Amino acid sequence: MVAITSPPDLQSILREGLPVGPGFPNWRLSSPQQLEILINLPILGICKEISKGNFWFGAWGDEPDNPEEAIALVKQFMNKAPVLVPIYRHSLLCFISISAMTKFRKLGRPTGHRMSMLRTMVSQLVKHERIETTVAKAKEIRRLADNMVQLGKEGSLCAARRAAAFVRGDDVIHKIFTELAYRYKDRAGGYTRLLRTRIRVGDAAPMAYIEFIDRENELRQSKPATPQPPQRAPLDPWTRSRLCKQFAPPKEDKISDSDI
Repeated sequence: MVAITSPPDLQSILREGLPVGPGFPNWRLSSPQQLEILINLPILGICKEISKGNFWFGAWGDEPDNPEEAIALVKQFMNKAPVLVPIYRHSLLCFISISAMTKFRKLGRPTGHRMSMLRTMVSQLVKHERIETTVAKAKEIRRLADNMVQLGKEGSLCAARRAAAFVRGDDVIHKIFTELAYRYKDRAGGYTRLLRTRIRVGDAAPMAYIEFIDRENELRQSKPATPQPPQRAPLDPWTRSRLCKQFAPPKEDKISDSDI
């Protein structure tokens, strides 16, 4: 069985370069020769099965009749592939270095704690219009707060239900769909501002203010909103299809030297 999953302990990968845990070999106490043998175990196992004629992958092309040629061809492909780290219970792990951040910041908290914290902080930002937090949290809050303002500008029942499912408090929901929606009716995005302030004493975390723009007592004067282009009248499908057609230019006759 080949399990294509990410290593379970990202911190150990960043520190040691190899995964550790109950399902992995003891990398720390292994000599360089033992490490080389462990890394080569998956390739050796695949080559052994190919020599017996029990395994061949269709993407490698046609299987050669000579087992030695087949093994040499497989080794060429395996050298270009990601390293297969052997784990116990007769399975393999595709060890691919991935970025620590995929779609959003984890903030060192489980999912339930992180979402509860972000909901509270976005609600407090809407209520007070300026809060101070760490830079990492402020960047996540900015994305979510802009989405809440966008829902307020939409103003539909579906948008109200989606906003009520995230922020806390009826007064916060009322402010999003009345005051903030009217304030940013001419803006297409960028409703918040992030300003770095200081380094927190104790853990040296970079702190920042996050605030809504276009309000009283803001820390920095905001730029005026970019005027939106006028809306054009929609074309009927037949006219739009005719205008989208592209015709090739007329073919030019080549003049040869003999004609001159």
